Amino acid sequence: MFYQIAFALVLAATTTAQAATVPQWQKPGPTDVRSPCPLLNAMANHGLLPRDGKNIKATQYISALTSISIGLDLASALVVGSPAVGVPTHLSGLTFTFGLDDLRTHGAIEHDASLTRNDAYFGDNYSFNHTLYDQFISTQNAAGRLDVNSMAKIRALRLKQSKATNPDNKFGFKESTLAHGEASLILNYFGYANGLEIPTNYLDAVFVDERLPYNEGWVPPTSSVNLLKVSAVSKQISDAEAKLPQ
Repeated sequence: MFYQIAFALVLAATTTAQAATVPQWQKPGPTDVRSPCPLLNAMANHGLLPRDGKNIKATQYISALTSISIGLDLASALVVGSPAVGVPTHLSGLTFTFGLDDLRTHGAIEHDASLTRNDAYFGDNYSFNHTLYDQFISTQNAAGRLDVNSMAKIRALRLKQSKATNPDNKFGFKESTLAHGEASLILNYFGYANGLEIPTNYLDAVFVDERLPYNEGWVPPTSSVNLLKVSAVSKQISDAEAKLPQ
């Protein structure tokens, strides 16, 4: 019991210290722009990225991501690779920039069968859809957390729904890689302290409020979430999905 109390006190102190280093969360203003990615939106809402979401340099993206324990290799791949797959960029001197709204470009990083966003075919591929979120959360395990099997179930379901309702559905190798990588990143990043299981109140903060879940007791991973970790768990999700009834 003593050790449990001591651990809880250390965790609480760590959470407080971590939260103190992050700018205060603010709701986006009427002229601010946001992306389909709740984590990047949360970072802008906290001021880790420019709060208006506009004209962000690649170095700013990478610095912000690595400051909260995203590995340099993963952050660099996400940011530097974005223009290569079709995210619009804007040249500022010798530096390219892109806004969070540029990430809405369909078929670049954004893809059909998102966990909590509509397909682009329906006209808005970046706004939060609470119905889809409730469906996502419904895959929680008996402990009330989302795990690898949860991600496998929701990925399979969202693809099935997209194919059934979107006549322009496209979900090839690139889209599958991105979608499973995103699910893996969520598990690695918010579930690392619970054996790759995420308490649903963490996800409420991130997806509904677009806020980092410090108030709920989360702290960034103690070791960076890198490409190797994301790739390994992405494969676990894909393997679990392949075993689901068709």
